[in-house]
Amino acid sequence: MHTRFLHSLDVAALAATIVYNNQAFFTERPSYAKTMVLAALTHDVLTPAGGDTTKSIDFAAFDEDIGYPEVLGYPAVARFLRVEDIDGQLLAATIRNEGPLGSVLDLVDKLGYISRDTINFEGNRDTRIIPWDWRSPRRQIVSESTRTENLTGLWQSVKVDEDGVVITDSDHLYRFLYARALMFQHLYTAPEARYQESLIARTILSFLYDTGRLTRDWLLTRTDIELRREVGQLISERFFGYLVNYRATYRVFDTVDRACMFEGACLAKKRYFVQTEDVGRFFKPATHFRIETSAGVVPFIESAPQLAAKVLTAGRSTQPIRVYYLEGDQPKLNPTWKEEFELWRMEQFVRDRRSL
Repeated sequence: MHTRFLHSLDVAALAATIVYNNQAFFTERPSYAKTMVLAALTHDVLTPAGGDTTKSIDFAAFDEDIGYPEVLGYPAVARFLRVEDIDGQLLAATIRNEGPLGSVLDLVDKLGYISRDTINFEGNRDTRIIPWDWRSPRRQIVSESTRTENLTGLWQSVKVDEDGVVITDSDHLYRFLYARALMFQHLYTAPEARYQESLIARTILSFLYDTGRLTRDWLLTRTDIELRREVGQLISERFFGYLVNYRATYRVFDTVDRACMFEGACLAKKRYFVQTEDVGRFFKPATHFRIETSAGVVPFIESAPQLAAKVLTAGRSTQPIRVYYLEGDQPKLNPTWKEEFELWRMEQFVRDRRSL
């Protein structure tokens, strides 16, 4: 299982372990240890109902790094920071991955995410969690990489200095980054995984959000179950079941223009559940982390440019431009807002095409 709550606990535990392993650095800076663990525990506190699916409908509004100061303004939070002598500005900077503590958070966030998901890989044959058959070639590719001994135990090789994280085992860092890259290509950006999220976010949720039926404040204070119930009142909960149980249908294109032409043709036939996506921009290789070498401390990408290039290649999707769509019978729209939705969907298509 991978929930935002479990991920936050994972990240906090990893951060606390790194603090413990670097007591000299943190003892000299008494407030850093508490700030580090608190930042790790709360870095995703502004995740809206629906998680990353909802965030994609308005990245600026749901940017947790930008929005985090809102949390500091809550009276109970401000009181807690005063009692614990924690600097709110340092805490917010850490959330933005700035400074030495931000560097630690950057690493443990990635470690926590990949650690939790590698658990899902081993022995999990539920296609609702891993969106393709356990015997598929792409799953085998990732499984071989994630089975590497102590893959996510990179925290054991972390030092912290004034500039942040220093990895003392460059080979371990490479193995982790390479496995993470494969997971991006074959899981996180795989069409089977992106299909449902893209269609839900860019059709139903975007419509409800753009027309004011769902608001930022509401989404930030509700759960996934409440979101599904709210959407079900406006549409039908059967729509989600329709997508969950529906096999991914998509076409791959060599250019965004051709993909948009196909999407436009679907819309012209009143097939409104269709979405163009370019995942080529999603992957960030994380080869910026510094490593300890005989020549001193340098970024991994500078010390091992060929290995860094392999990581980048492994994480890039070989089929980045896709159009996801529902084939066959389409979900029946609520007649009270059917006309409004159809008009909005055509206007959205024009807006999206300009931004792609």
